[in-house]
Amino acid sequence: MKKFIISSVLLFVTNIALVNSNERDRSTYIGGFEEDGGERSGVELSYMGESSNRLASKFSVVLYTGKNNEEIEDKFGGMSLSRYYHLNQKYINPYFGIGLFLGRTFNCTLEEEEEGDCLENYTVVTYPEVGILIKLGELHLYPFVRRYDFGNENTFGFNLKLGI
Repeated sequence: MKKFIISSVLLFVTNIALVNSNERDRSTYIGGFEEDGGERSGVELSYMGESSNRLASKFSVVLYTGKNNEEIEDKFGGMSLSRYYHLNQKYINPYFGIGLFLGRTFNCTLEEEEEGDCLENYTVVTYPEVGILIKLGELHLYPFVRRYDFGNENTFGFNLKLGI
């Protein structure tokens, strides 16, 4: 629990730096992802900003569901922070980076939590990500591939810029 709180504070401080930085471009995105084989999938709402000509950061609120090691369905919620290097191209811009996800399960009912019959799990996961930004005027598309905890399964995703 202590590790989760410390990591959450670090993510929050980094997000404040992202919002207050002198960025060239800031946008809100919505997206989804699915692990190869369909074991896990989720959605994310993201805020992305470019801090320089070749660096960008993304803060996301994430909800996902998937089977754990015991093949039991888990529902997770959390946040992630990613840092990317990109080639600063105008219409098709490849990028790569690394991210950190902090989350917890939401499997217990309020009754179970009050009685102490159910424990929620906390998780901290790192991941590399590669992708490409495709700009079609105001329409921005972000197909990407992640590998949570640098594991054996690829996670494929797609983000779409919102008009916010």
